[in-house]
Amino acid sequence: MLRTADEFGMVLRHATQWRLGWEMAARDLGTHEVHAAFNTRRDGLLSCAELAAGIAWLQLPTGGGAEAEAEVHALVRHLDADGDGVLSVEEWAEGFPALPESCPSSQQLLARLELPPSSAVREIREVDAAAAAGGRPALAARSLPRAALHHFKFKLQPPRGFALVWSSRAPGEADGEGGGKEGKEAFSVWAAELELGAVDALKKGSGRAVRINLGHVAVAGGEPPGKTIRVLEVSDTSERGPLGASEHLHVLVEQLLPAPVRYRLVWHDKLTLTLTLT
Repeated sequence: MLRTADEFGMVLRHATQWRLGWEMAARDLGTHEVHAAFNTRRDGLLSCAELAAGIAWLQLPTGGGAEAEAEVHALVRHLDADGDGVLSVEEWAEGFPALPESCPSSQQLLARLELPPSSAVREIREVDAAAAAGGRPALAARSLPRAALHHFKFKLQPPRGFALVWSSRAPGEADGEGGGKEGKEAFSVWAAELELGAVDALKKGSGRAVRINLGHVAVAGGEPPGKTIRVLEVSDTSERGPLGASEHLHVLVEQLLPAPVRYRLVWHDKLTLTLTLT
């Protein structure tokens, strides 16, 4: 008996992982070579659609449709150590520690293998994005009239201020404290505040301008960045009256400046303190 929906996903993952491991062992397939063969995009990251195609090639039984997608997603979410929705060769091999990385008897077979990704299985980021949108039509899918583009203005503006995202200092610690670690080696990361000032909001009208952060700012020490940092302001200059909200502003921003679909960890320091801001 399963007590929660999460336990059903756990059962699916265990079953799929066990069947994959058994089949690869029976066919003398190495984990690194299987990953390279299934990864038809040759980018070193095994996607859900590529894994589904590989499972079909191995002739493993699946329920088909939504059930097959759920099996693949459950396995990928379990093996995906960095949470980016795809599997590196290290993440894939770690899921099958009893299997060798390479098997000479199957190298030529896998080297000739060409599998198109499955069109029946969506990527995890697509499913998560749809769930986050609550089933509402995405702004990226809405039509943006060509004539409306002439009314938009793009300008770099100074932000009203900065919010601290992360600091290598402990709370309340000043320069020079911390046994010499701080001082010159201390650094912090800041995010620009995107709200319009009262004068700008009145001048441009509510809902007719937005500001977009072009990236966090890392600085030496613990003080906010200087006055040279800018954010991108997008405004609708069409004549709608001072209180008329723009009809196409957020559609344009979503289509021209979409948010990242995922993030990949490139560096972290376990010895420093991460500040959680609420």
